[in-house]
Amino acid sequence: MKIFTVSLLALIVVPLIFAFFQNAKYEKTLKPTLLAEVNKVITSKGLSDAEYSIDKLDVSLSGMVEDKAAVDGLKSAIDDLGGGAVRVKASEYNVQVYGYVDVKKTGNELLLAGNVGDPDALLSRLNTSELTSVNGSALNHDTIYRDASLLQHAGLAGWSSDYLSLKGDRGYKVSARDNSLKVYGNATAKMKASVANSAKAAGLTVDTSGFTIVEPTPTMLSLSNEGGTSVMKGNAPVDFQSAKLFKSDTTKVTADEFTEFHPSIAKPAFSKWVGSYFGAKGERGMNIVHDQVTLTGPATAELEKKWLGELSGLGVKPTSSLKLYSSEYHYPGYQSESKLDDATRKALLDAFALNQIFFDSGSSEVRADQQGKIDALSAAITKAGDGTNFVIGGHADATGNAEFNRQLSAKRATSVVKALAEKGVSEQKFTVVSFGAAKAANAASTGGSESDRKVELRLK
Repeated sequence: MKIFTVSLLALIVVPLIFAFFQNAKYEKTLKPTLLAEVNKVITSKGLSDAEYSIDKLDVSLSGMVEDKAAVDGLKSAIDDLGGGAVRVKASEYNVQVYGYVDVKKTGNELLLAGNVGDPDALLSRLNTSELTSVNGSALNHDTIYRDASLLQHAGLAGWSSDYLSLKGDRGYKVSARDNSLKVYGNATAKMKASVANSAKAAGLTVDTSGFTIVEPTPTMLSLSNEGGTSVMKGNAPVDFQSAKLFKSDTTKVTADEFTEFHPSIAKPAFSKWVGSYFGAKGERGMNIVHDQVTLTGPATAELEKKWLGELSGLGVKPTSSLKLYSSEYHYPGYQSESKLDDATRKALLDAFALNQIFFDSGSSEVRADQQGKIDALSAAITKAGDGTNFVIGGHADATGNAEFNRQLSAKRATSVVKALAEKGVSEQKFTVVSFGAAKAANAASTGGSESDRKVELRLK
């Protein structure tokens, strides 16, 4: 009886002892190795938010992957561990496919990629002119366990069209993983803010952290009104309306989303100033590079000083390539308003050229030796008849300061008008101006000469 009892006890205890040591070996050696192998498979298959556990050779899984093929591949790879001894428990197999769509524009080509339940339905929801011209796609038609509700958003299609129309290669991704809308590509800081604001206006929240911030392209505009034709060319921001800056006959401006106007150039006050600048007499131009404004064309010394000062007050950096003349009546291509036949016009111009009135230094009195010229001018003007008007301007040499020379020039012109009036010419025919010492500026070191101290007439 005792022998039977001992044998029965052995039959019970020995297997338990064996099982104990086997379990200890499993927990200490086999299980960690198996966990490491399962983790390696999960990592290689891109399982997101993975949760898994192991009970002996049974593996329980949950998490998300990008497509259905990844789900099947994951299960198969785990089932192959240990020569097929490991198995994924179907009852605890909760790996989900998450929906996403990646909309990417490269050059003029548009590519749709991602995992969607019905590609045609996706295109229908995003039915815009930008998205219907898809040149390639890699859309997986899979069962979606978790859809991206943003794909159903009513404002997505319109926002997508506007966003993709921006210059440069760019894209966005809508994902069900976190129901997010993420943009990527190059953008200026201003463009980044604009994209976020446009999404907000459409009722969307966009993640702009994927943008690579680039410096804006400098604005380069050329404006001119030469030859009776006004022309604007260069590059400007995409929302730039050229008529607000310059009413040109020919506009060759490239709209560039990466271009941004310097704040001073963007001000309405600058546009208003440009209008006054081109409204002045003479054919002239302007070159704008970022906040540097270079003026070109004819001007007087007084106008140049005035314009440069006004531009500085507007916050831009002005430079001058203006060619200076004594007055607007000396500008190249100046056309008088007086209606004369060619012969009469030529006779007057010849008389003006031959009969410039010269003065002594510092004096505005008409000299006796200049009276013959007064007679010749009076005869030519009288012969021209009615309907002719004239500009009469005085010059000064470089002696003295600018204001003294300005006043002296005007006095000399007035003296000649009075001398002509004594010969019977109406003073109403003359507009008195001061040509100053502009032409004598280069003679400052020599003190000037008689040819700088004169009065000349021009047709008005």
